[in-house]
Amino acid sequence: SAANTGRSVVRINCAGALLKDVCICNSLYNAWVTGVGLTLVAGEVRNVVIENITGYHTPGADISGGALYDSVIRKITSNTTPNGIGMLLKGTGLVSGCEIYGLSKVGNGSMTGAGVRQEGGTLENCYIHDNWLGNITYASHQSSSFADCSGAGLWMSGGIATGCRILRNSCIGHAAGVKGTGSAVLENSVVVDNVASNIFVNSQGGGVSVDGAKAVVRGCVIANNRALRGAEGLALLNGTVTNNVIYANGISNVFVKAGTFADNALVNPGIAETETYALPAADAFSCSFEADRTFIRGNAGGEVTFTTPALQSGRVYNLTVRDAEGNVRWNLVFDRAANRPRRLFVGLNERPGTWRATLTDCATGLRTERMFAVTP
Repeated sequence: SAANTGRSVVRINCAGALLKDVCICNSLYNAWVTGVGLTLVAGEVRNVVIENITGYHTPGADISGGALYDSVIRKITSNTTPNGIGMLLKGTGLVSGCEIYGLSKVGNGSMTGAGVRQEGGTLENCYIHDNWLGNITYASHQSSSFADCSGAGLWMSGGIATGCRILRNSCIGHAAGVKGTGSAVLENSVVVDNVASNIFVNSQGGGVSVDGAKAVVRGCVIANNRALRGAEGLALLNGTVTNNVIYANGISNVFVKAGTFADNALVNPGIAETETYALPAADAFSCSFEADRTFIRGNAGGEVTFTTPALQSGRVYNLTVRDAEGNVRWNLVFDRAANRPRRLFVGLNERPGTWRATLTDCATGLRTERMFAVTP
């Protein structure tokens, strides 16, 4: 703990150095420097807590080399317009197994990376959650000057982020979860429940926004993100987005302006879900309901039996079943014969009537529907 009048509470620049099992906390430094809590150029830091740090630009930690393992960064504030609050990762730095949360900034102008601003290095297996840029509660803060606020969870211009969980981050701007520019690579990560809010400009990519010729997003799950305007799941303005599962992101799931968008599974693809297609004839699909006659008369208990297509290599299907009132009762995704649904059980208290099953080929968007009657 320190009332800091210098640059950093802890500064390490020695390849053989090891710092572990300490709390770096309670520091204030009002100057335009980074890493008020920790500056790591070389060496190793393990199992530390960095908290209650206030500064101008990325006051939590500045990692340009060495490695930070299994640590927590929280309760960091910036008293000016920040580019990164919790951590600035660059150079050859490695950050692994860390939790970064509860970082916020309410202000004006351009703000990026409340949790992590990554310009290089490697970020792996980290949990980045519940960080804010701006205050999404007050409509008076929703002005066009927030258009440049992005990456409340993670803002990237370089380096690689892999195996991370990026959840429940919010910003007034765009890309509340992750903003990828430059040569950034995001892979094998989960981006869920992030919210971008701006009523004056498109909040493109509530979950992820990609805008860099060499930027890449691959092998990720991007789900249940929201944006007040524009694409709620992912926005691709430039770069490469491949082999991701993108689903349940409000009305507008994906926006593609330029770049490469390929081999992604779009489950519940927003507005396109209202369109009706027919699967290839070879992909036979049928379903039928049979009441369980051992149940008490007047109830709808029984099971629905499905015949599903023979799965082709690399194919992903989504089966949605709606009840007689149009409510979604099952929403299943399967990519192997062993996982395909064969029967679903209908409860005793379900309302009889005409139910609807929709089978969608996620790769092509083609779909077919079958009706079946749930009887007493």
